[in-house]
Formats: sequence, C-alpha cells, structure tokens
Amino acid sequence: MAQEEKIILNADLYDNPLTKREGDYMAKPRITGSLYNKEIAARFVNERSEFRLETIVNILDVCDQLKAEAVAEGKSVIDGMGEYLISILGAFDGATAQFDPKEHSLTVNYKMGKTLRGILENQVVVQVNGPATVGPVINSVEDAETKSLNTQLSVNGVAIISGSNLKIAGTSEENGVYFVPVSGGEPVKARFLAVNKPSQLIAPIPNLPDGKYWVRVTTQYSPGSILVKTARSFEYPIELQVSTSQDKPDGPSIS
Repeated sequence: MAQEEKIILNADLYDNPLTKREGDYMAKPRITGSLYNKEIAARFVNERSEFRLETIVNILDVCDQLKAEAVAEGKSVIDGMGEYLISILGAFDGATAQFDPKEHSLTVNYKMGKTLRGILENQVVVQVNGPATVGPVINSVEDAETKSLNTQLSVNGVAIISGSNLKIAGTSEENGVYFVPVSGGEPVKARFLAVNKPSQLIAPIPNLPDGKYWVRVTTQYSPGSILVKTARSFEYPIELQVSTSQDKPDGPSIS
C-alpha cells in the first residue's frame, strides 16, 4: 500500500457504561475479519508480483517460528508491529520456589511498533457511523485452558466471552452461544452456561472437529426491564482455531 493512501476505519458508537452522563458514548471499531500469513502473502504478491505466493508464505511462517523461539529465550523481539517480551504470571511462595504450571503461566507483553504507530497516526481516517443497534456485542473470547485471547479454542474446554448485553434471556429457541464453522456447516450450540451475565458468558466448548470457528451470541436481552421481541445476534468476526493436536495456532497471547 502506498505511503500516502488513506485507510478508512469504520466505527460505531455505544453507550458508555463507565459514566452516568446522559448521551456519553464510546466508539468501537468494526472488526472485519482475520488475516493469516497466507492472506498477508497474497497482499505482498499484489504489491510485488515477481514473488511467488508459496515463497512468501514460507518466509512468513519461518519468521514467525524464529521470532517465537527468540521470545521464549527471553529476547525482546522488535519489528514493525511492535515489541514482544515474555513475562511470568503468578506468585512464588518463598525464595526457593520453582515454576509450577498449575500456579504459574507464561504470557507476552506487547508495545506498539514504529511502523504500526506511523500508519495509525498518518494514514487512518476514522469514519464514525453513529449509534450502533443496541444488542449483544462480543469484545473478546478467551480460552480458559490455555489463557489465549482471540486465537484458539480447546476441545471440551471452556470459553470466556466478554462484552456487553450478552446475557442469554428470553424464550426464543434461537437464544444461546454458538460455535460457527468458518468453512460452512451447522453451528454447534453450547449445552449450558456456567456464567450468564450481561458483561460475560462462560460456556463449555463442544467436541468440535478441527478447523476455524466464529463465536455467535443470540439473545433477547435488553439493558432495560423488557426483553426485545425478536432475538438479536452478534458474531465475533475473529476466527478461532480448534485443534485436537498439541500444536498451537499462529499468534501469541498478548497482554
């Protein structure tokens, strides 16, 4: 993409729950999907047509692996997207305590990089489209087993869905949490909810076949005392990887 080209970022306004002031809104960008190395490589080929798609995909995959290994070694990895630095979560009981996977976990801290910062500051034009239709909104999906955010789902594990107006309420048979195959096919409904609140749903992940999935929430819940007549849905546009193998999907968990 040429340096001078502008990027339109669409956003919708939502009522701000953190303030009591009437008419106070917050803007949320419209997330339009997920890109993996294959899609990034395709964009690269469009910019530099002399390179083969398979070559670029291989280079990107190798770079991911090398960067991930460097972060795991305790290196600070810096590229145009940002700086990545490993950290350890959990308290250690005493000066001789050792790392215990049951009590501790590894994550990655992220700081925005120069290239990304420059694009956000100089090329992005935010188009605010007014108040959004009030309904369920998913902000993130966390895999409780791996603690990964917006990347994967563990078969027969637990999904922690955060957002607003999520509570499953009403008599419609459509209401519920669904795992929707990206490749097509019937959505799979969660059997029950361990937590059912407007800001959070905790649902068991069904025994799903390997593949990529979207998470969909359908409900008649309304912030007021009256339920809406027709169930409304929100489908989180980030693709989540389900794999029965031990391989992890692309992308670290970033805090």
